[in-house]
Amino acid sequence: MKVENARRLTGRGFYLPGPGAAVELWWEPSDDRARLELAWQTDVLTPLLAAMGAATAIRYVHLRETGLTCGLLAPIDRLLAVADALEWGALWLAGASETTFSEAFAAFKSALVEQANPPLLALEAAAKARGVPFLWDEVAVSLGLGVHAEVFPLRGLPAVNDVAWARYRAVPVGLVTGTNGKTTTTRMTAQILGEAGHTAGLSSTDAIAIGGVVVEAGDWTGPGATRRVLRDPRVTAAVLETARGGILRRGLAYELADAAIVTNIGADHFGEYGINSLEEMARVKAVVWDGVRPGGKRIANAGCPVSLQHLAAVRRDAIGGHDWVLFGRQPGPELARHAAAGGETWTIDGDAVVHRLAGRTTRVIGVDAIPATFGGTAVHNVENALAAAALAFALGVDHAAVARGLAAFGRSPRDNPGRLEVYEVAGRRVILDFAHNPHGVHALAPVIASLRKAQESRLMVVTGQAGDRIDHDMVELARAILDMDPDRVAVRPIRGYERGRALGEVEAIMQAALIDMGLGAERFAIVDDEIDALDKGIAWAEPGDIVLVLAHIQRVEVQAWLAARTIT
Repeated sequence: MKVENARRLTGRGFYLPGPGAAVELWWEPSDDRARLELAWQTDVLTPLLAAMGAATAIRYVHLRETGLTCGLLAPIDRLLAVADALEWGALWLAGASETTFSEAFAAFKSALVEQANPPLLALEAAAKARGVPFLWDEVAVSLGLGVHAEVFPLRGLPAVNDVAWARYRAVPVGLVTGTNGKTTTTRMTAQILGEAGHTAGLSSTDAIAIGGVVVEAGDWTGPGATRRVLRDPRVTAAVLETARGGILRRGLAYELADAAIVTNIGADHFGEYGINSLEEMARVKAVVWDGVRPGGKRIANAGCPVSLQHLAAVRRDAIGGHDWVLFGRQPGPELARHAAAGGETWTIDGDAVVHRLAGRTTRVIGVDAIPATFGGTAVHNVENALAAAALAFALGVDHAAVARGLAAFGRSPRDNPGRLEVYEVAGRRVILDFAHNPHGVHALAPVIASLRKAQESRLMVVTGQAGDRIDHDMVELARAILDMDPDRVAVRPIRGYERGRALGEVEAIMQAALIDMGLGAERFAIVDDEIDALDKGIAWAEPGDIVLVLAHIQRVEVQAWLAARTIT
């Protein structure tokens, strides 16, 4: 038996309805699974709960073919002690701990006492009772959000009766998750919020930005990003990309959002944290809906069958009623039924974005007026625009600001870094996009086909994949790329993302898959990185041809490469 991912869960998540701790156990072929499952319950969990004085505490034990995941609710001041105890218990069960049972539980009881912080728990309870936003981490606690927030040191908290509770209020907050489209939807929504006069706080896979200005580059999609944005004293509204990894590792940092959207669900990231099916992934994504305040909006994609079949199925309340919003590029029965019942919908009618609410229909903006849609050929960005419009409206923005924001977004390729950035270099077109899974590549295909048709262009596709994807996912990515009918394909390593695989292993898998599917060996190449791919791509291409770089992450290097050449 192997032990992995013992961790604190700092908020509501896939495993638990609130803060706690979790650990994952993975079976070895020789394990007696039934014995280990029983021993985990009786020899580890029962005495651990007794030590906490919580014999009836909420626990989560998820049995799967490959092992089990266990989560346990705990007070926020003692999460570390509980996580350590779960990890030790798993190691003891696996025969990999040198600490005796009695020694470990004596240490656990001492840690519960040492880590106790009664003022923290009192402040948490008082804030909850008053409906005041409460955020916490290892060093600080904050009350209120954005312009209405104040931050206190964890070991210097005010007494409940000394707090001026009336000054601490919320600002509009939206959560965004899904398999694809998260970052673009988040950026579009922030643009709309800015057009409405807000100083928007944004977190995404690329950066944290306040009022359109990047304050921290990097992948910021977890609870740390949430706290940083919502504690910024300039923020008057926030839109937070909330990725699967953050939900599984830590949970939500804020559970009173005004709206949450699931853009779509696809087969990606299977195998991590014990998530192995679309149904389980749907439940992970649906956590953002649980983080919406009473009366807030839960937004779902009516054009994504998996979203409707899985996400709606795992909710206690079926889709219907005014707290649900549906969006979809093509009018269909789900949208029609929802609108007929008085529900809110966003869709494309003819050539325009149309909003239906309470029997009223509003034409918001023509699709051609949204630069990011490339005249409607970028159908994934049509969906992203609908998603952003629905989310922004749920955050209190009017139709006019929605239209202004969508019309402004995408005028420059730098509005949406890494997403359909189009440049011209010596008559050749270079297109940069983050698409890194089959769903993303298929969404990109129509706009590439339209651009090729206009100039009878040849196409070179450059791709790569992180090592944490299973072999099947890499093969399906290769298939999606070949569906674009490229003239040449280059595969590159994504350095730093090998994630347990040997150097060159990912490229070898994709090479074999592409050649097995009919790509001639003379049309295939392995390149060192994105810069090497661009050098070779431009040398191969003729005027009018396209070099498409997928899974684009070398932003700084590629921008320097482009800046050194003629770009229009």
